[in-house]
Order: sequence, then structure tokens, then C-alpha cells
Amino acid sequence: MDHRALVALMIGMLCWSVGPVQAAESNKLAEGLVIDSAADLRALTSRSVAGHLLIQSDQLKTLHGLEQLEYIGGDLSIEQCDSLQSLAGLNHVKRIGGSLRIRRNPKLVDLEGLRSLEELGGSLIVERNDALVGLKGLRRISRVGGSLRIQFNRRLAHIDGLERLAAIEGQVLVVGNATLNGLGGLGGIKRLKGGLAIERNRALQALGGLRRLEDVGDFLRIKRNRALVELAGLEQLERVAGNVLVIGNARLERLTGLGNLSQIGGSLRVEQNDALVSLAGLAECESIGGDLLIQANSVLPDLEGLAGLARIEGILLIIGNSALQSLAGLRRLDYVGGDLLVVDNGALLSLEGLHRLSRIRGVLSIFGNSALTDLIGLRELRTIEGHLFIQFNEKLQSIAGLATLERVGGRLAIRANRNLSSTEAKALAERLSAGGFTGEIQIEANQP
Repeated sequence: MDHRALVALMIGMLCWSVGPVQAAESNKLAEGLVIDSAADLRALTSRSVAGHLLIQSDQLKTLHGLEQLEYIGGDLSIEQCDSLQSLAGLNHVKRIGGSLRIRRNPKLVDLEGLRSLEELGGSLIVERNDALVGLKGLRRISRVGGSLRIQFNRRLAHIDGLERLAAIEGQVLVVGNATLNGLGGLGGIKRLKGGLAIERNRALQALGGLRRLEDVGDFLRIKRNRALVELAGLEQLERVAGNVLVIGNARLERLTGLGNLSQIGGSLRVEQNDALVSLAGLAECESIGGDLLIQANSVLPDLEGLAGLARIEGILLIIGNSALQSLAGLRRLDYVGGDLLVVDNGALLSLEGLHRLSRIRGVLSIFGNSALTDLIGLRELRTIEGHLFIQFNEKLQSIAGLATLERVGGRLAIRANRNLSSTEAKALAERLSAGGFTGEIQIEANQP
């Protein structure tokens, strides 16, 4: 197996699932009413509906006839109304006990008909309404008992109108809104019990509307927002209990905006951000409860923005960053709870920055770094509890940086480093064996 294939296999084994973009939402209507004609509108004369109310019609342009309605005990679903232009008729609805779903209404322009709505017991879902330009009809809502999903609304330019919204019990997903240019309506939220996903909003340049956000629960995902230049707007964020993913944002240059983020309970992935030149913005992050993956950021030169990081509970993977020359930003790192893999970073000159590591609890793999000449950055390393792999580093001339290494718990493989003396490689193996090493040794295809 060539080393590229081995890298792919390695990454595949170590990748984790981050879950689907959408939270599960049932479309099934339980006990309640269905409105699909003007006659149905006129027939509903009560002030309340005890169960669910589904409005689904290709004829209705407005909802006039429902003016007496004030309370819905279950969900209100307005879906696939091909001619609906306005929610006028719902003007007096104050409370919805379940979720509000507004989905696939291609001519609906605004939500002003819901201007009296104050309480929402379940989720708020505004999805695939191609003509919708704003959310101002929701200005009285202060709490959402479930999740907030604003997704795939082609002409939605802003989400102003949610300024009173201070509490959301579930997730916030802002995904695939092609013309969205700001998050201003989310400015009242301080804490999220669920996660926050800002994904595939191709006109979004900054995150300014999140200015009060301090704490996020399940995850923070900032993915594939192709116009996003900065993360300004997250300056108050101090803690994410789950994973933080910054992936595939083609114009993102820095992580400025995360300057107060001190704790990540899950994993941190910074991946495929083609314009990223600095990790500045993560300087206050002291610990990562899961893995750290820095992968395929094609112009990232160093890791200086991680200067505060002391502890990684999981795996550290630095993979495929073609312009990365230095690991110096990891100068405070003294603990890695899993494997340490430095793989296919073609410009990497030094491992300096790893000099405080004395123990690696998993595998150490230095693999395919074509410019690396020595391992001096590992000069304090004494124990590797897993395997040690040094392979396909074509300019590697010395492994003297491992002079303090006393123990390797698994296999030892030093292979295909064509400028590394086989004598030096064998000397390391002999020294470890003399200290009690009993694992498999593979030394081959180095310099004779």
C-alpha cells in the first residue's frame, strides 16, 4: 500500500460523525384540523384549536377567515400552499402550544400575519419559502421551547424581527439561505442548550448578530459559508460543551471573534478553509475535551493562534496543510490523551512547539512530511504508549530529537525516509530494546 492510500485509511479510521444538519422533525399530523380550502377557513369559527392545525392548499392566497383564532394547542403547520402570499387572518393568534412550521410556500413574502404571536411551546421552522424576505411578523416571540430552523429560503436577506427572542431550548440551524447577509435577529440570545449551525449561507460575511451569545451546548458548526471573511460577532462566547467545527469557508482568513472561547468540551476541527492564514482568535482556549484536527487549510503557515492550549484529551491530527511550516503555536501543549499524527504537511520544517510533550498516550505518527529534516521538537518526549511510526519523510536526516525517548508500548516502524541513516534508526531500536522494548520492529527503505 502506498503512503497516500495509508493516509486515507488512517483518516477514515479516525474521523468522527458530526450528525445531520437537521434535527429530527415529524411531519405526521396527530389529532387536529386540516384546512385546504376557503370553505374550511369559514368553517373554523372557534377561538381555539385543541390539537394540531395544518393549512395545506394550492388555492388560498391569504388566511382571511381565521381572525377569531387566538390559541392552538398543538402544532401550526402552513405547508405547500402554492398560492399563499400572506398570513393575514392569523393576526390574533397569541399562543401555539406545539411547533410552528412554515414550509414550502413559494409565494409567501412575509410573516406579518403572525404579529400577535407571543408564546411558542415547540420548534420554529421556516424552511424553503422561496419569496420570503424577512421574519418581522415574529417580533413578539421571546421564547422557543424547541429548536429554531431557518433553512433554504432563497430570498431571505435578514432575520431581523426575532430581537425579543432570548431563550431557545433546542438547536439553532441557519442553513442554506442564499441571500442572507446578517444574523441581527439573534442578538438577544445568551445561552443555547442545543447546538448552533451556520452553514451554506453563501452571502453571509460576518456573524455580528450573535453579539450576546456566551454559552453553546451540543455543537458550534460554521461550515461552507463561501463569503464569510471573519467570525466577528462571537466575541462573548466563552464555552462550547460539544464540538466546534470550522470547515470549508472559502474566504475565511482568521478566527478572530472567538477570542473569549476558553473551553471546548468536545472536538475542534479546522478544516478546508482555503484562505485561512491564522488561527488568531483561539488564544484563550486552554483545553479541548475531544480531538483537535487541523486539516487541509492550504495557506495556513503556522499554529500561532493556539498559544494558550495546554491540554487535548483526545487525538491531535495535523494533516494535509500544504503551506504549514511550523507547529510553534502549540508551545504550551503538555498533554495529548490519544494519538498524535503529523501527516502530509509538505512545507513543514520543524516540530518545534511540541517540546513540552513528555508522554503520548496513543500512537505517534510522523508521516509524509516532505520538507521535515529533524525531530528536535520532540526533545522532551519520554513515553509513547502506542506505536511509533516515522515514515515517508523524504528529507528527514536525523531522529536525534528522540534522544530522551525511553519507552514505546507498541510497534516501531521507521520506513522510507530516504535521507535518514539506517544506522541511526537501528540505534534507536537497540536503545529501546535495551530498556525493555519487546514490540515488532520494522526498519527498511531508509538511507543505507
